[in-house]
Amino acid sequence: MKLSALAAAALVGISLAATAQAEDFYRGKTLKIVVASDPGGGYDAYARTLAQYFRQHIPGEPTVVVQNMAGAGGITATNWGYNVAPHDGTTIVMSQRGVPFFPFFGNPSAKFDPTKYNWIGSMNDEVGAIAIWKTSKVKSIEDARKEVAILGGSGPNDSQTYPALMNNTIGTKFKIVS
Repeated sequence: MKLSALAAAALVGISLAATAQAEDFYRGKTLKIVVASDPGGGYDAYARTLAQYFRQHIPGEPTVVVQNMAGAGGITATNWGYNVAPHDGTTIVMSQRGVPFFPFFGNPSAKFDPTKYNWIGSMNDEVGAIAIWKTSKVKSIEDARKEVAILGGSGPNDSQTYPALMNNTIGTKFKIVS
């Protein structure tokens, strides 16, 4: 038998063993999806849709439940997931998409290190934008690096995360008023 065939057989054996081990681990358990927002919103809808089909794709087909943990624009659930939740594969926190940036912006409420958290994906693909009224002196990114533009934010979400990210990475001078 060739060496490549032996290597392939060994990899298949390891893969089957890992699948059997995962199946034994998850069988009879409950996998919890913790949503970092109130019931009835977009993230809640994503989680409940995922929960309907997710168990079929996890070895051992564990029960999947959704729990909401709203607070601080997603920080409460993310802090809980990082500092309190079991780190054994039975809990997934569905954080709001701006939450990973909060520690980088000096938000003292964010008690987690985003570089040590296991971020596994997103339920959708969106593009953010910053809009400025036509009478503003700021008409371009270059203008935003020279002139202060006052932007309203509706809390710790994209309306504040994007301008803060731009201020801290490309030197814009957005003043964010929450």
